Amino acid sequence: MGLDRRPPPTSAMSPRLIEVAGLSHSYGDVVALTDLQCTIPHGSIGLVGANGAGKSTLIKVLLGILRSSQGEASVLGLSVTEGTIAMRARVGYMPERGGLPSDQTAADFMIYAAELAGIPPKAAKQRASDVLTLVGLHEERFRHLGDFSTGMRQRALLAQAIVHDPELIFLDEPIAGLDPEGRDEMLSLISRLRDSACSSLRSSPVAITRSSSVSDSISKRSMRLRISRISSAGGTGC
Repeated sequence: MGLDRRPPPTSAMSPRLIEVAGLSHSYGDVVALTDLQCTIPHGSIGLVGANGAGKSTLIKVLLGILRSSQGEASVLGLSVTEGTIAMRARVGYMPERGGLPSDQTAADFMIYAAELAGIPPKAAKQRASDVLTLVGLHEERFRHLGDFSTGMRQRALLAQAIVHDPELIFLDEPIAGLDPEGRDEMLSLISRLRDSACSSLRSSPVAITRSSSVSDSISKRSMRLRISRISSAGGTGC
């Protein structure tokens, strides 16, 4: 498949995927993150924490969707407050619950997502076909997204997250709402993306999940997220 558009990493690439220093965020009186300190190296990794631990808030701050109350953060060496546009061009995001347009076909939506990321129309069509094949939706590409099952919608969300060949993919609860078979299929798919990260895609998956077993399936390294800090587990330092 024609997935290898980006040149190989150079020595100028930041050795750190994500850096967070003194990050705090609150929703009114509700504290989501407090004085978060963390450094995450390149490679696939899982961030694990219970509901309300601040996992989704952290993703939104790192994507520049939310502005933190205090502290600093960078993704791929770019500030999340000053380099947001450049950073988002290099990052993919699979939300826990995505608002896929029910009246669009999978192919049309994926072409739109590719063009939105700056891929020329002709290349966008090929790219859409490639990622839909990768996630197992090629045969369903002309079906409307509104007719998709939960598992198929999750695959479509993953496809739109990688359609622009990002260097980093945030996966927020990627198996939410899936039955056991669907969970196994999604974890297998993400594992294949992880294993291809050194060849065609070169993406670093970061899975945000409440389940340590999910994190372990995706990465040998995991980090446990707490409201006041991220503590390391599985040999990854912060």
